[in-house]
Amino acid sequence: TEFQVDLDSKLTGLHEKNISEFKKVFRDYDEDDVFKREILQDSITDALEFAELQAEELFCDLFAYALFGASYLQAFAFILAPGSSGYRSGKYPTYSSRIAAITKIASEEGLSLPDHLQLSFGQDQRGVDDRHRFTVRMADECISSVLPAIWTRVLSVLEEAKLPRPVQANAIRHANDLTLGIPPNDTVCLGDIVNAGWLRYEDIVRAARNSAQASDEIDRLNELLLKTIEVSEFKRRTK
Repeated sequence: TEFQVDLDSKLTGLHEKNISEFKKVFRDYDEDDVFKREILQDSITDALEFAELQAEELFCDLFAYALFGASYLQAFAFILAPGSSGYRSGKYPTYSSRIAAITKIASEEGLSLPDHLQLSFGQDQRGVDDRHRFTVRMADECISSVLPAIWTRVLSVLEEAKLPRPVQANAIRHANDLTLGIPPNDTVCLGDIVNAGWLRYEDIVRAARNSAQASDEIDRLNELLLKTIEVSEFKRRTK
């Protein structure tokens, strides 16, 4: 595809830019040897495979952010943090780079989101083999450079499908209803409802005098959210 060609071109350029480091890591590389000079292309090919798989993962992250806004990142951390770290295959972006991609796009839209440390994630490692680390780093840098293209594609998919995006003002309005103990009215999209739920959840946790009180309030919140989603879905289908 056009995107794969672009990745291949960028990765070739990155390897050429870092050729001195490449030669230090791949000591058996010899540009004058018909066989050994293929080591460079093999590294580029491996990096391309990593980059393509990472691009798929980041597309899914950004698509979820586009649909659910800040609540996607909150749910992401709620499930996987604290302390999620360790060895990450080059086929996957690190947790820190996934979160950085989301927060970068959110920042460009005027929304400030916490980074991976504030969300209690640890720092992922890329293994102990120098060759593998070099190849993966090339893929990581390449993906960082094509992030705007991935986001543009996400937006085009949403536009083609006519999927509404959440609006923070709607979430705040719905959260006020949840605080009153009533299901939110005039909901536009699922993202607004879920974002409102997280806003109310944070208020409950901050204000609760003990865990039992927090648990009761959260149970009531869950019931309200489920009812709101059911009503919203019914209205959507019968519109």
